[in-house]
Amino acid sequence: MGISWNFVYTLPSTFSAFAATGISIDTRRNGNITFTMTMRAADGTADSTIDGSNIKPGSNNTWATNVLEPGSSYSAGDKIVIEIIPSGMSIDSTADFTGIQLNIA
Repeated sequence: MGISWNFVYTLPSTFSAFAATGISIDTRRNGNITFTMTMRAADGTADSTIDGSNIKPGSNNTWATNVLEPGSSYSAGDKIVIEIIPSGMSIDSTADFTGIQLNIA
């Protein structure tokens, strides 16, 4: 079984929609690592556009900001799960991510 990170967020009571810059996340890698990200509703249904999305930075040892726009409909109080999966890791490679930001309208 591989590594994955799962983050659960509850959308605030003031939530009405995601902004055009829906979700942003900063990633960095050293080596031949690929990151994918999937966003799911609490019932396990994957978002229509953020489902295995590539969030790998273009070059080694450089931070990159990835911006993803959710395609499914969400409401205030909904729980969402963001899953990040690295692949291609080896003993001498590193994978970093930080700054997951939910941007609401």
